[in-house]
Amino acid sequence: MKRNTTQFIRALAQSAKPVRRLLPPWMRAALWCSLAFAYLALVWLVWPKGDTEIPRDGRFLLEQVAALATAIAAAIAAFATTVPGSSKRIALAPIFPVGLWVATVGTQCAHEWSAAGHLPPILAHCACLPATLVAGALPAIAVVVMLRRGAPLTPHLTTALAALATAGIANFGIRFVHASDTGAVVLVWHLLAVFAIALVLTVLGHRILNWPHILAASSRPSLEE
Repeated sequence: MKRNTTQFIRALAQSAKPVRRLLPPWMRAALWCSLAFAYLALVWLVWPKGDTEIPRDGRFLLEQVAALATAIAAAIAAFATTVPGSSKRIALAPIFPVGLWVATVGTQCAHEWSAAGHLPPILAHCACLPATLVAGALPAIAVVVMLRRGAPLTPHLTTALAALATAGIANFGIRFVHASDTGAVVLVWHLLAVFAIALVLTVLGHRILNWPHILAASSRPSLEE
């Protein structure tokens, strides 16, 4: 038995290939954000904008800052969860920005309801959902590819954070195109609908980030190489 074990260790040592160490989570998140920004800039250039002007009020600025901060914090946390031994407390990082984001949009809804006595039309703006999904398509694919280069031992948590990061970056980008949307429209089609999709993806996290399958698969070129 001892001889077999020694031979096995020697065989592993002889067949072992050098492994390139992954970048720190914050650098991987920065790389992902750079790719997402480039894609969103392209979406902004080709997407029909009409005569909509970007609001210059503090509420819109706060909403955008909160959405972007949510994306960045969630992305860093998602990449950190693929590093064995990292603290799971990092998953709490997006709580404050996402709370600020939802509170900002919710406050706008309350102001609109108070001023008009009713909520503005919502179903008529359902086109906001596919626009947000288009904005988040490439960032979602990119983050999954990059996460699969790590060790996603907690696939549901990692997928939830990745979905939150994608929702944040997608909404940040598409709001420059749909800048005139009311708070109710943003709440329903930019937040609740996307978060519902993110919840479904979280449930399927073990299929999206299947660690045993990733471990058994042959190595492939990544975005970080």
